[in-house]
Amino acid sequence: MVRECPYLAGCPFYEFAKLKGTKRALVAAFCKGTYETCARYKLRSTGQPVPKGLWPDGEMAQEGAAAGESFASV
Repeated sequence: MVRECPYLAGCPFYEFAKLKGTKRALVAAFCKGTYETCARYKLRSTGQPVPKGLWPDGEMAQEGAAAGESFASV
């Protein structure tokens, strides 16, 4: 059985990845796998605010990133 992040519903990164059909490796690794290593999960599970542009690997999406890499507006 695939383990899914308990915060999957409503996660801006997951919604972005679904809509764009991209970042499947990150979704598989973080959203539907070892989600405990996700930077977004770590912050949310400790009650800290999660920046909208935070990627699961801890990188921040850049304003105006090429090829739709920013999902902060999702």
